Amino acid sequence: LIIIFFLIESIYLLLKNIQQIIALYYNLLINHFTMNIILNKNSSKLLILLILTSNLFCYSQNTNTTELYKWFDNAVVKENLNINNGRLLLNYDKPINGIDRFFSPIFENNSVQFDNQIYNDVTLNYDVLNDNVIIKPLGVNDRRQIIALKENIDYFTINSKKFKNLNYKTANLPVFVTGFYEEKLVTSNVILFIKHLKNKRNFINGDKTNDDFEDSNSFLIYYNEVYYEINSKKNSATLFPQLIENIDAFYTNYDYLEQTNKTEFYEKLFNMINANLK
Repeated sequence: LIIIFFLIESIYLLLKNIQQIIALYYNLLINHFTMNIILNKNSSKLLILLILTSNLFCYSQNTNTTELYKWFDNAVVKENLNINNGRLLLNYDKPINGIDRFFSPIFENNSVQFDNQIYNDVTLNYDVLNDNVIIKPLGVNDRRQIIALKENIDYFTINSKKFKNLNYKTANLPVFVTGFYEEKLVTSNVILFIKHLKNKRNFINGDKTNDDFEDSNSFLIYYNEVYYEINSKKNSATLFPQLIENIDAFYTNYDYLEQTNKTEFYEKLFNMINANLK
């Protein structure tokens, strides 16, 4: 009788474990499904509710129920943040050599000031080609890529760099000032900004069509509450005529750097100019 009892108990435990394993695979299958389809706003909420219900049913007697609640609470909160109310990015690019439209090779958690509110741990990247902030609402594994409303963004950070929307709540700007700029150098007199740009070119590669992306930059400074384009020794000297000898000497001494690394060149130039301004 004892042997029969232990046999029955073993079969019961085995069946219970099989039920939990089936429930686990069911859960993983549905979660995988959500990450592999493009959802609109209404269907995503409905599907989250469906997944929550099915998971709670399967795990109602399981110690992981609390963690499941936490996960879905977090998902629902993120799904309904104002920052996620944007259009879906339809990206059909076929890049080569790992170079694409984005500033960073991966989406990472960063900060955004959106509609006067700071959002931390937002999974984002910067679409340099179209000058847009792209967000994955549910984290790095979310297949959706949402275009955040540019007019509501003051700034965002990525790779420890700060990008300012110079058009944010600002009127009467020069026509050459558009969108997001990296805030490269902030001094007591001048601020140096970099405009990151990408050019896209389609080409035939054997029997396939691919996209090639080429980086380029432009520079401007903010001085005496006015923005100025910077692209030559002449306009630098015109802006700071009292430092024309310093600027001439700088261009002579750093000629090679100007040709090879304009970002570092302008950073050094305006550090020098700021140090000599009175």
